[in-house]
Amino acid sequence: MSKKRGILFTAVLVIFCICSLMLTHSINAAQDTKPVREVSVICRSADTEEWSTIKLGIDQAAKDLGVDANFITLTGRNNTNEQIFLLNREAKGGASAVVMMPVSSPELTEPVHNALKNIPIVAMQSKVSGIKDMQIVACDNVGMGISLAQEIVREERHPAVPAVILRSSVNSSNETDFQKGLQKGLRGRNLFYCDIPSNHAEAAAAVRNCFLGHADAFFVALNAETLGLAAQVKETGNFKIHLYGAGRTNQIVSMLEQKVICAIAVENDYHMGYLGLKAAVDQMDHKKHSSIKINSRIVNSSDMYQPQNERLLFPFV
Repeated sequence: MSKKRGILFTAVLVIFCICSLMLTHSINAAQDTKPVREVSVICRSADTEEWSTIKLGIDQAAKDLGVDANFITLTGRNNTNEQIFLLNREAKGGASAVVMMPVSSPELTEPVHNALKNIPIVAMQSKVSGIKDMQIVACDNVGMGISLAQEIVREERHPAVPAVILRSSVNSSNETDFQKGLQKGLRGRNLFYCDIPSNHAEAAAAVRNCFLGHADAFFVALNAETLGLAAQVKETGNFKIHLYGAGRTNQIVSMLEQKVICAIAVENDYHMGYLGLKAAVDQMDHKKHSSIKINSRIVNSSDMYQPQNERLLFPFV
């Protein structure tokens, strides 16, 4: 009799274990089929090194936080109307949140205001004018401009030497604020401005004419694309001018090392991408949020290989 009971107990135990395994499998299967939240990332352009570094941070954040990042690139580079169309489409099309790099602040105000009623939106690098309740992940662009101006003043000690600011055709708040910082830091000097068109051949000609027209000045570019072009024109044309600017590419780093460029302002693009996506996920989870400041540094050829600067200049190493 005791032998039969032992057999019965063993059978019950086996059945219990099988049921437990089946239940665990069902739970895991249900978890595996749980819908993955999707964050739409609308970028200005995908063919820049700056964006490659930002994307690296976004990809890592998506992996860490368990969301899908859906990257959407403008077919027309820095096309405001297309960005507005894509924002409206994603806000109404089922995305859980949107992360974007605003192209033209004034024109985006109304579309962003309307889209925020339906979906969390996080702006990276630039803000949108007139929107107070939108989370922004960016560096202090005014402060970065002031810091670069202080570096310039240390190098260009004679106050009579004028400054020429090379402005791009992109109307974004980060460049506008960076210019404001430069103007504050260079107060008392004569300032001139050269507007650089978006077409590459026309832009190169504009930079060259600007160098020729202001041979006694130093030059400051407001973004990486303009700075890289200006460095190329300076080197190929053998212009004896001093060049400064904002942004990081492999070309800019090389030109900095060769002293074609005197100093640059660099923001942490990887952190911007990571924290930009994290901010969107936090909003999806209804966590309290506020704007996030990204670190930036001023780097010249003499200190570019200091550890804290190397991490910014060589993010893929």
